Amino acid sequence: MVTTQQLELLAPLSGVLMPLEQVPDPVFSSRLMGDGLCIDPTSQVLCAPLAGVISNLQHTGHAVSITDASGVQVLLHIGLDTVNLGGQGFTCLVEEGQQVVAGQALIEFDADYVAQHARSLLTLMLVVSGESITDVSGSEVLVEAGQPLLRVGAAAQAAVPQAASQGDTLFSLAIALPNPNGLHARPAAVFAQAAKGFAATIELHKHEQRINAKSLVAIMTLQTSHGDVVQVSATGEDAEQAIRVLSDLLVAGCGEAVTPAAQVATETTYAPAPEPVRVDDTLLRGVCASSGAVFGQVVQISAQTLDYPEAGAGEAFERAQLQRALLEADTALDSLGREFSQGPQGQIFSAHRELLQDPSLLEQAYPLLATGKSAAFSWAAAVEANEKVFRNLGNAFLAERAQDLADVGQRVLKLILRVEDTVQTLPDNAILIAEQLSPSQTAGLDTTKVVGFATVGGGATSHVAILARALGLPAMCGLPVHVLNLASGTQVLLDAEQGELHVRPSEAAVAALTAKR
Repeated sequence: MVTTQQLELLAPLSGVLMPLEQVPDPVFSSRLMGDGLCIDPTSQVLCAPLAGVISNLQHTGHAVSITDASGVQVLLHIGLDTVNLGGQGFTCLVEEGQQVVAGQALIEFDADYVAQHARSLLTLMLVVSGESITDVSGSEVLVEAGQPLLRVGAAAQAAVPQAASQGDTLFSLAIALPNPNGLHARPAAVFAQAAKGFAATIELHKHEQRINAKSLVAIMTLQTSHGDVVQVSATGEDAEQAIRVLSDLLVAGCGEAVTPAAQVATETTYAPAPEPVRVDDTLLRGVCASSGAVFGQVVQISAQTLDYPEAGAGEAFERAQLQRALLEADTALDSLGREFSQGPQGQIFSAHRELLQDPSLLEQAYPLLATGKSAAFSWAAAVEANEKVFRNLGNAFLAERAQDLADVGQRVLKLILRVEDTVQTLPDNAILIAEQLSPSQTAGLDTTKVVGFATVGGGATSHVAILARALGLPAMCGLPVHVLNLASGTQVLLDAEQGELHVRPSEAAVAALTAKR
């Protein structure tokens, strides 16, 4: 959005003013989400820094976005990792879609509770719509709610493609999403890919939220669920055709088998279990990800650590390195998608390819390259920022998609650094134990050696679980972290259906399993 005049932003609360560089969170300190400032609060009411509409209010009450009439969007974020509080300590005084005036109270918060239960109480005010900002607070350190702090200038002209914005904006009819879990990775990837086929500027709307429909990450941040009502808008010469095609795609489920809402709960086979429980030294419990029971020996799988410099060798060189790695990763994912086109592996690799092509990743990586950062550092920072978005959505299903983004990020990072995958020699009847397996690792398992696996992280609806079922491998997730202390070679019986990992099982238990098979 291009503003025609400067806009003044007021302090949203009282406290000690800090630059973003001092925020102990790279997502904010590196300005990946937007430019702005930070306040260590001494008051407990968050107020509007400008007049506008509440365009997004997180259900946990820790963050709110305001969009003014010219399109400037400001994000206010109370504390660090406060999404984990689940709304405790926050009282919302406004609703999404509500018009507010500058200085109006938005959220009350219990500063003592938040400070004790979250990582930090530091509160961010960020301009996330791309405009430049000027600090008008001078040398002041202590600020009072309502005093002028920032002046917002014009956004970069390149942010608005002129050719695509010609003509009237057309809207589809309201569409209730038929997808059981809303627009998660795979249907979102199908929709984003279809949207990219049109020259028109295309947006997806949910209530007062609107996002770039050609961005997979942006679609997923809408946090859609089964039955949510959305609309498609398009501006450009092929807008009418785009509305027709994309509306039909949404109604059909974007390539996903759609299920009536009443059947979703009753047909779920793999439900989340309570907190993992350590029964004793010989029995560990978790969640069934893929049914079956097997006897074998532990093989511990450790994540590959990648080291890279923060400083680059020049923007042009580092950009070329990133582009090379992206092209190589895209070629590899395309090949894998074709190789496994008839199974879920192919769908997952296609979704990974869509993640790789998502514009928001490069939009966050390129500015870091321009500041002298290396390709590896810039790419890793962009991936980390988007992973955090997924994990903080308050939706366990979408949080699992962060694993897919991490997998894609690691693939590109290895290509930037020209690092080969580590190859581990596996014994027969291997039962892999890991903190987490990536979808790429799982799809490439040697099923002549591997008979099952168990992980600390992951979930029963993750792509890793889907792949395990496709490969016919019994698998569990959500085990207690001390499962990582089991020595490789330890004999175990993995009974995924019961959610049990038996350590050094008795001969009778092994015989019973053998007889059952």
